[in-house]
Amino acid sequence: MEGNNVEIKSKIEAINNTNYWDAQILDIRANYFGDEVTIYIECDSDERDTYCWELKYLRCASVSYETDAGHFVAGSSDKVLWRYEDVKNLRAGQLYGYTGHTITLMEHNEFLIRCKAILSLITMDIVCQDIEISKVLIADQGFFWNN
Repeated sequence: MEGNNVEIKSKIEAINNTNYWDAQILDIRANYFGDEVTIYIECDSDERDTYCWELKYLRCASVSYETDAGHFVAGSSDKVLWRYEDVKNLRAGQLYGYTGHTITLMEHNEFLIRCKAILSLITMDIVCQDIEISKVLIADQGFFWNN
């Protein structure tokens, strides 16, 4: 178990080095029947137009998330939905609400890592075997909002 704690501390440090706090979340993807979940975060430097951070959760045992689609706000006398638009149709400034707030890692068991992420309008709970953190070219990612 000691080895897993050292690995988790190393992953936390790598994630914190992305300076994700208040950075724009560019996209979240689940691939390979949910085995791999990827979060893309803007870089905080002059590279932000060229590169982004990629947090790749590998061999996921469970993934759950909640978005703002079910959030309500107080209307005059009735509750109304916060959002009526499909995110895939949003562009530019409409996506600025998706920002990084808190990403924590902890040992789930001797084989798995648990990540709890609060990304403003999205909260996630991911249990996986490994996490890779890297800087990638934005042009190679094919983000939906570029189409």
